Formats: sequence, structure tokens, C-alpha cells
Amino acid sequence: MTGRLTGNNTDPLNYPPCIFWRMKSRDCRHVLSIGIMLILLAGIAPVSASAYIQVHTTPSGAWVCLDGWNCNYATTIFSVEPWTTHTISAYIDGYQFVSKTVKAPGDVSTLDEPLQLNPSPSETGRLYLQSSPSGAECWVDSRYYGTTPQTIGGLSPGTHSVLLRSGGYSDHMANVLIYADETSNYNGGLTPDAGAGILQVDSQPGGAAIYLDGDYQGMTPMGGGVTFIRDIIPGSYALSLLMPDYQTYTSTVTIENGIINDIHVTLEPTSPGPSPDTTGQITIQSAPAGANVYLDNQYKGITPMYLSDISAGTHSILFRLDGYEDYRATVNVEGGSTTDVSDTLVMTSRPTTAPTTAKAVLFWPTALVAIGICCAVLVVKTERK
Repeated sequence: MTGRLTGNNTDPLNYPPCIFWRMKSRDCRHVLSIGIMLILLAGIAPVSASAYIQVHTTPSGAWVCLDGWNCNYATTIFSVEPWTTHTISAYIDGYQFVSKTVKAPGDVSTLDEPLQLNPSPSETGRLYLQSSPSGAECWVDSRYYGTTPQTIGGLSPGTHSVLLRSGGYSDHMANVLIYADETSNYNGGLTPDAGAGILQVDSQPGGAAIYLDGDYQGMTPMGGGVTFIRDIIPGSYALSLLMPDYQTYTSTVTIENGIINDIHVTLEPTSPGPSPDTTGQITIQSAPAGANVYLDNQYKGITPMYLSDISAGTHSILFRLDGYEDYRATVNVEGGSTTDVSDTLVMTSRPTTAPTTAKAVLFWPTALVAIGICCAVLVVKTERK
């Protein structure tokens, strides 16, 4: 084949690369094979699908929320989708609530976002907010402030809206009046949600482990009071209370929509045996719940949980939860007694490995340059022949 171009197409750029470089068909096939391979190799690249927003406040330790629901104490890091827009807010008692709209950075990048909180003016008031039952999530003027009981400062004089929310109960909404330089008190009574049932349990003596259909639900309070189990789907359940040196209590409870079942149990002591009890129990809780538990390096389940028949002596405990620092402790178990282990887990400064997803990205410029180099080498070889 010669370099002369024939036909109506007089522009050599309109011809395939093989004709333009006067290459033999065998060489042309070789170049195209190499080019296709390079395109396939260049076309797959792992690309991170996460970005991070790190928030620190002045003063430090403020309650920081991402988009009004993902909250933690500053300094904290939120994992988000790259290039997305979010609202971050911060609050600490004695300072005004502050919020800001930010845009997340690109893949595997961290946006360092400081928030400056201003002291509340002297003409503002405070609200001491409670709920019955306690522990309800609370919003004032559509701003989230954590769980009750809670003291909220920096509120301007006048009427403010309050929203209380707790699992198993209907939302409670009210308006409260705030006065300058005064603390107003409000206690919201929550009404059970008609779509779920609630079980409240107490025992004499306290400290018994509660099981519902074999699932650990917590313990009865040691110093009196009741333990609430909420959001129970209507139906029949097997209730068990376990406590060292006492007989196991069992019964069947029926859960109905919007009904609170009140269970009072007096535990009967077991007859003392001929030898002292050589095993004890461990109750394990973490905040947040759901941490993996290891006892003496053996996996036992997730928090909250109750371990029985643990040999008396010293044991090691490990809590492990993705996104949080490991918690390690040494506990001493005594025969016939219960040992409580609990901890509030600390978030890691950033995830140890950024989550990634493989995305097919075609790097055409790189592939075409590679094809051009191969073609040039083959042209030189052809000319020499």
C-alpha cells in the first residue's frame, strides 16, 4: 500500500489510522489489539465515594449536628457524599444557637469547618425542659437540643415552640413562655403511641436481668423504679427475670397497641447449696448500643447484653464498634454477684479506611496517547524494512 490517497476523501484525517500511517494489515491488527487492551486497563479505577466534614467549635465541646439529626460533641467528623450540601449547627449552654450551610469537598478530602458561638445576651431566658417518661428527644423552635431533662439557654423573651419525641409515644407539642433573666420550667407528658405497646418492669430486689422471648432488654433498677421497654409489636411474649441466688421468674405477657403493661415481680431466693457459688454475672452496656463484645478474647455478642455463669476472677472486656475507638477494661467477677460494665464510646478522628466504590472511568487521553506511541514505533519498524 502506498501513501497516495484516492477517492473522494482527500483529508487523511478522515481515514483510519492504519491507512494514514501506511501500515500493513497485520501491524494494524496488532496496534488495535494493544490499544483495546490499554483502554480496558485504563478504564477501571477505584474512586472514593466519601468525603469528610470536621467541625470544631469555640468554645469547645458544643453539641454539633449534621442536617439536624446526626449529632455529637465537638470536635467531631461527619462522613458524607462528595460535593453534597449540608447544614451544620452547634449549641452549648450559655451561648446562642448557630447554624451554617457548607458544601462537602471531593473524594477522600476533609473540610475543616470552625464554628464560633456567641454568648447569649443578658436579656435572654432559659428553659428547663423535662418529659414523662424522661429521655425524650427535644426540639425548641425546630432546633434539636438532645434528650430530656435538658436546660436550654439563650432564648429570647416570648413564646417558643417545643417538640418532644420518644419511641412508643406520640409526638408532644406545646408553646412555652420565656422571660428575660429567668428560667422557665416545662414538663411534657407523652401519650403512648397507638401503634405499639410498652412494658414496664420492676423487681424486688432490683438488679434482675430482663429477657423478652430470650432477648436481653436491660435490668431492673437497683435503687427502685421501673425499666421501660418500648416499641413492642403487639403479641404474646415470654418474660424472664434472672438474678444470682434467686429463682428465675417466667411469665407470658400480652402486648396491645397503646397499652402499658405494668409488671411487678418479687424474686424468691434459692436454697443455699453445700458449697459457695463460684460463678457470677456481667451486665454490659455501651453508648451507642450495638458494639461487639469480647470476653477474654472470645466474641459474645452485641451490647446491651447479660452474661451468666462467668467464673469468679479477673476477666478482660473489649468493646468494638466501627467508627469508634476500642474500649478495653479489666473486670473482677465475684461468685454470686453481678458486675456492671458500661462505657460511652469515643468516635475516632476519622474512619481508619475510607469507604470506596469501584467506578469505571475511561481515561481516553491516556489511552489515545498510548495507541499513538505504539503506532509510531511500528511505523519506524516498517520504514526500516
